[in-house]
Amino acid sequence: MATIIPEMSPADAPWRKRFRAPRTTLPEWATDAPERLIYASNQIGGKWELFASDRAAGTTRQLTDRREGTLNGHIGPRGGQVWWFDDTDGDEFGHWMFQPFDGASATVAAEELGRFYSTGLELGYEIAAIGGSGEGGTSIDVVADGVRRIYENANESWLGGLSADEALLCFHHSEHGDSRHAALRVVDLDGAVIGDLWDGPGLGLASSGFSEIAGDERILVSHERDDLPRPMLWWPRDGRMRTFALDLPGEIEPSWYPDGSALLLVHEHAGRSSLYRLELEPERLV
Repeated sequence: MATIIPEMSPADAPWRKRFRAPRTTLPEWATDAPERLIYASNQIGGKWELFASDRAAGTTRQLTDRREGTLNGHIGPRGGQVWWFDDTDGDEFGHWMFQPFDGASATVAAEELGRFYSTGLELGYEIAAIGGSGEGGTSIDVVADGVRRIYENANESWLGGLSADEALLCFHHSEHGDSRHAALRVVDLDGAVIGDLWDGPGLGLASSGFSEIAGDERILVSHERDDLPRPMLWWPRDGRMRTFALDLPGEIEPSWYPDGSALLLVHEHAGRSSLYRLELEPERLV
């Protein structure tokens, strides 16, 4: 007896359903309010928007609703504010908005900066650092009691981390003329240079941020001195560096453990990702 296969509309084909399934990003948590988080999802109408979830209250609500959708957002360390980037028609040219986690309408942050392409946002307890790009080049502004410009250059730059005590700011720059192989600079919040790091032509550096411990000014950096990206620590005030001999064949993406005693390494090789813990004192890869 022949098997009868029901007719299926092309719109209902399983492979189409796979691409129409709702997706959600990993959440970003508030440092001092771990019950509060934000994430982006296209679960409503297929358009990406930001959502705020309060696990303690058991509530989740949609934060943004723009015709072009919203994907770029951050939550402040206390969990009281959410910042998101407002552009026009998805052109990535706009300004940062902020609004209370619990509700209310959004307000333009540092409206006097006008519209720009975002090159990073660092949120602290008392300040925000905004990186922007426009026709005149790139800039960095500190927002606290007013807005203060601390860096401006015709070449490309982008933010790379705010120290835990909010005294220092790290950023990438290409003043040497090669944005694909960036240098690093650390400044105080008045723009005074604390430290510069550049490995020379054809060798790039990437910041993974300061240690999360207040008063600890170590910066986690990825370098290309050994061809593949490898982690090292940099003390910008005195220029000290600490590299690691890692017998891993693929690329490595590092990040800090919260207590600053170890590094989490994501090792990419042969199409697979592996996680390692690199303990610093004594040095040990596990």
